[in-house]
Amino acid sequence: MVFKKRLSDSETIILKVLWEAEEPLSIAQITELLQKKNVNWAYTTVATFLKRMENKELVSAKKVGRSYYYKPEVKEGETVTGAVKYVDKYFKGSLNEFLAAFTKEKGLTAEEIKELKEWVEELDNDTE
Repeated sequence: MVFKKRLSDSETIILKVLWEAEEPLSIAQITELLQKKNVNWAYTTVATFLKRMENKELVSAKKVGRSYYYKPEVKEGETVTGAVKYVDKYFKGSLNEFLAAFTKEKGLTAEEIKELKEWVEELDNDTE
């Protein structure tokens, strides 16, 4: 069984920057990339998040000169973000209730229905 790590919204934002970079980044580089995404956190705020994330083994740090460079220790598929919390909070953890509400409000295209069917078949095959 694969255990997925739960992420806060802030951790998700930082990890996305690190995943996109594909190389270790310093706190200053992360802060700059966040600002380009209109996330205006102070250097010290980013440093605090990274320290917590390091303690949770979401990232690792390597000292180069006077700076620490961070890289992700989890892949995107190994994380659980706000989606699970949202479904738990508003739909009693029921994916069926969520999908019913979502499709009633937004609707689904034929392509999206096809993709959902393929996804369910893949899940079904994985459990056999």
